[in-house]
Amino acid sequence: MKNKLLALCIFLGLFGNELSAQVTVAAELSGSQIMIGDQVELRLDIQADNGLIISEVDISPLMDVKEIEVINPGKLDTVKLQDPMRLQQRIILTSFDSGYYLVPPLFVNYTIGGQVRRAQTNQLGLAVNPFPLQGEGIEIAPIKPIFEERLSLEDVWLYFLIGILLIGGGIAFYLWRKRKEEEPAVQWVRKKAPHELAMERLKTLEEAKLWQKGEVKAYHSQLTYALREYLENRFSLNALEATTYEIMREFKKLEVEKSWHDQIQQLLQTADMVKFAKAEPPVETHAKAFELATQFVKDTKIEVEEEEREMVESSGKETN
Repeated sequence: MKNKLLALCIFLGLFGNELSAQVTVAAELSGSQIMIGDQVELRLDIQADNGLIISEVDISPLMDVKEIEVINPGKLDTVKLQDPMRLQQRIILTSFDSGYYLVPPLFVNYTIGGQVRRAQTNQLGLAVNPFPLQGEGIEIAPIKPIFEERLSLEDVWLYFLIGILLIGGGIAFYLWRKRKEEEPAVQWVRKKAPHELAMERLKTLEEAKLWQKGEVKAYHSQLTYALREYLENRFSLNALEATTYEIMREFKKLEVEKSWHDQIQQLLQTADMVKFAKAEPPVETHAKAFELATQFVKDTKIEVEEEEREMVESSGKETN
């Protein structure tokens, strides 16, 4: 019995500090509800006893919520070194889908006595409200019945003419295609450099004068498409299918002047607000975004010698 008591005392002496060490994690949103496209701050507050080593905060559960987008993951900062130690992290979130969503618990990894353990935050709720539509509350008028009118020759003659033209065009195309197959040809086409293709798209967009006609969403969609395509062709980024956060995460790793980081991020986020949240930015924003995209292409383009340009060969099929 004495031996057992002695062993217990030794165990408590060696591991007592480890067993009593604790980690407390709390999560809080800066607001429980936002308008669609607005940003909200997720605040993490971590308190740990001395002897514990906090390694990182695992925010991967946030990536599984497709309706919530991480704008800035923030970093883990030490606020207080004395017992208890206190750390904080600020994560910026947004959403372009209205509804009520659950912010899942995040995990805090820490080490004690050479063993890796984890603590988790509490679950939170976030309401994303849509913009109120103009005229909401007006009573909807009943649907009027459809007035049916008998068909006449004047109603169908245009369709008859279009049908004849389509048939004639199909026959002409068939004969032309058959003739081309009998005369195989080889054509060499110079592949356009990334900046050439981008400048052509930007010139076409400028000539279309979309935002001057009130087509703001179409204007920003085509502008950011030209920029995303240039990023993909010039820097090999998967920009056409990625979100703004994913693009900027890889863009900041490129050997590009840091002054472009915030400017390109602001351009893409403004376009997201226009496309998904139906925002209406100031008029001067449209021209400024166009000038910014054009200058970025000019500053980062690569000149290629003519003899080094890739050529594409296309040849017709041979017929017996």
